[in-house]
Amino acid sequence: YLLEIEKIKSIPFKIKELKIDRKEPKYLLPEELDKIYELVQDKKLLATYKTFEATGMRLSELENSFRDGNYIKIIKSKARKERIIPIADEHIVDYDLAKDNQHSKTWISRSFSKYARMVCDSRKTIHCLRHTYAYKMLLKNNGSIQIVRDLLGHSSVKVTEIYTNIPQGYLKQIFEKTIIKSNIQAQA
Repeated sequence: YLLEIEKIKSIPFKIKELKIDRKEPKYLLPEELDKIYELVQDKKLLATYKTFEATGMRLSELENSFRDGNYIKIIKSKARKERIIPIADEHIVDYDLAKDNQHSKTWISRSFSKYARMVCDSRKTIHCLRHTYAYKMLLKNNGSIQIVRDLLGHSSVKVTEIYTNIPQGYLKQIFEKTIIKSNIQAQA
C-alpha cells in the first residue's frame, strides 16, 4: 500500500509467494445425483435441478435465459456477456418446466443442499452441479478447455483450468456407466 501511494520508493524486504494447494471443485458423482433425484417429489424442482446439471448454468442465470431450439441463451451472466449452451432433446422438457418453476433461488438452493446432505457425506450445494457439468463437458469435448470456458461463461481460461484435473472417483463412475450402457446396447 505504501508503495502504491508513493510513500516509499521500493519494498524494503523480499516477498516470497507461498504455494497454496488449490481446492478441488466439489462435484457430484452419477450415483449421488441418481439418489438425490429419487428423493425429490416436486416435478418442477426436480426439473430445475436436472436443468442445472444439463446446462451448467449459475443459479442466477435461469431467470435470465430462454430456449432457442436446442440452445439456451443466457442474456445476463456474471461476466455480463451473452452466451449459448446446447441442450440435449432429453432435457428440453426439464428446462421448460424449470422456467415455469415459481420457487425462489434461495428455496432451490437450500432444498438441493438438504437433499444432498441426505445422500452425500460432505456439504454439496447446487453450484456443485455446475462443477459436475464442467467435468462432463471436458470429457465430452476431448479436453478442450476453451469450449468448457465458453460454455461456463468464464472470462479467462485461467479460471476454467481448475477443471483440468478430473478426480479419479468421477472418472471411474463415468467410465463404468459408459461400459454398462454400451454392454446393454450390444445385447439389444
